[in-house]
Amino acid sequence: MQKSRVSGRRSRGGVAWGTSGVGVALGLALVAQNALAAGLDSATTSPLPSAADTHPQKRDVVSVFVIGSETTFESVRGVVGAQSLRPITLRWERKERFDPSELISSIVAGDEIVIRCWLDVTDATRVHLYFADHDARRFLIRELQLSGRLDELDRESLGQALELSIHALVDDQHAGLTREQARSLLAPRSESKPETPPPADVPRPPTPRPHSGLAANAFWAGEAHSAAIPLVHGPGLGVSYRSEGARYGGAAWLSGQYELKQSYRQELVGVELDGAALRSGGDVLLRSSTSPFFGGLRAGIGLDVTHFSPSPGLSASGVALTPARTKTSLLTTSGVFGGLDLGARLRVTLGVFVDVELSPIHYDLEVNGQNLRIVDPYRIRPGALLALGIR
Repeated sequence: MQKSRVSGRRSRGGVAWGTSGVGVALGLALVAQNALAAGLDSATTSPLPSAADTHPQKRDVVSVFVIGSETTFESVRGVVGAQSLRPITLRWERKERFDPSELISSIVAGDEIVIRCWLDVTDATRVHLYFADHDARRFLIRELQLSGRLDELDRESLGQALELSIHALVDDQHAGLTREQARSLLAPRSESKPETPPPADVPRPPTPRPHSGLAANAFWAGEAHSAAIPLVHGPGLGVSYRSEGARYGGAAWLSGQYELKQSYRQELVGVELDGAALRSGGDVLLRSSTSPFFGGLRAGIGLDVTHFSPSPGLSASGVALTPARTKTSLLTTSGVFGGLDLGARLRVTLGVFVDVELSPIHYDLEVNGQNLRIVDPYRIRPGALLALGIR
């Protein structure tokens, strides 16, 4: 019986086997074992690509800008819970004002920002919410009515509106307004409505025009006189030469007044007096170029001409009455005034003044060689006047 013999020799780079069936089987097994070992070694040295290598990092930040005070910012911040928007994170920031161009702008700092949101809380009764996606292609604009107190219920309503709006833009790629629609809603009302021109016949106060010339006025004036006769008063006329500009003016004037008759009686004697008050001086006038009102200062000198007429007293007596006589006294006068122009020609003026006697006069009664003063005018006499003038 012929025996078959299997012989083998090692060859470079592997093992060479005979052609018998056993050799072939063993050879295939060894090849498979080596291939499996090589595959395992390759798996340990060359890791598989990660999800980060095959997919870009997902943007998961929402920037929320609060327009309002520091107190409002702290109250609004946190109206949305940290768990309700996971994996989205809210990034809060306070701003002084809302700029519509920032909403429309497609320039966003940071690829992680998926939505930008503005909460305008400057009005405590109405909150405006503005949303834009990362590329500024989709927008949401909403308005929320509040109680004005920004209490817990207001904060809850604001949080719900904020959360629902963010989910709408994130979950639905077709939700929201287009850029053109958002721009039209943000346009100011003055651009959407034509301006109504002001009525052409609105009356305006006349603007004073510079002028110079003569003026005249009629007035009624009164002033304190004495303890016996508290008040003297009467009508008067005045003339002046005025030069007035839009804001300043001046005048030189002369006036004369008739002081109505006044009387005083006591037991022994009485007296009646009337007279004239002559004044001359200058005015300085101040005014607004767009107002009909004016004011000014006045100073001058004067002469009082007083006519005394003695009369019997309340009881019959042997008092000898002196003849009536006239006395004059020199004085200075100063005051302030204000008024209103009634059109281009008429003017009404109200003033207060003070006369200071330089040479006082008085009316005396002589009894047994002694003089008793019956009427003794004040040295300083305040007064007032009301005048209507024409220019």
